[in-house]
Order: sequence, then C-alpha cells, then structure tokens
Amino acid sequence: MSAVAAQEQRMSDDSRLAGLESEMSHVNSGIAEIRHDVRSLTGELHAFRTEVAKQFGASRAQFDAFRVEVAEEFGGLRTEMTARFESVNTTLEQTKRWVMVSCLSALVTVLTLLAALATLGHALKWF
Repeated sequence: MSAVAAQEQRMSDDSRLAGLESEMSHVNSGIAEIRHDVRSLTGELHAFRTEVAKQFGASRAQFDAFRVEVAEEFGGLRTEMTARFESVNTTLEQTKRWVMVSCLSALVTVLTLLAALATLGHALKWF
C-alpha cells in the first residue's frame, strides 16, 4: 500500500473530520478576506468614478467658458473688422471721387487752355 493510504487507515474518522473542519476554517477566513478586499475595491472604484465625474464636469465647464469667451472675442473682432472695412470702403469712395474730380478739373483746364490758345492764335492770325 501507498503511504497515503496507510496514513488514512490510521486516522480515525473524527480526526479526519477535525482536519477537514480546520482546513475549511482557513478557506472560510480566506474567502472572508477576499470579500473584504472586493468590498474595499468596490468603494474605491465608486470614489474614483465620482472623482472622475467631478473632473469631467469641471473640464466641461471650463471648456464651455472658453467657448463663450472665444465666441465673444470673435464677435468683437468681426464687429471691428466690419467697421474697419466700412472705413476703408468709405476712404476708397472718397479717393475715387477726388481722382474723378481732379481728372475732370484737369481736363477742363486743358480744354480752357486750348480754347485760349486757339483764340490767341486766331487773334494773331497764326492759323
């Protein structure tokens, strides 16, 4: 017979039962530790989820505030650019009118000079 079988025969049923109970108490205490660890991890996980949700909420609020600030800045920039473009357009229109009046005035002056020269040439019988 093997050594294990010989030892089993020597042990009485009560001693085997006591050994099994002792082993089961170790197993039960191990299971209790595992349950405690699982509960502890569950609590830590819940706390972590809560903290992450708070951080995301804070980040979302900061992003929304940034978005509003950027929209306000672009709105102000758009208003400023519109005003400046209108100013440039007004200046261009004024310059265009000034050039047209200056050219017309120069043309009138040249025509007046030609008429004066024609009158002078006719008076002096140059032609």
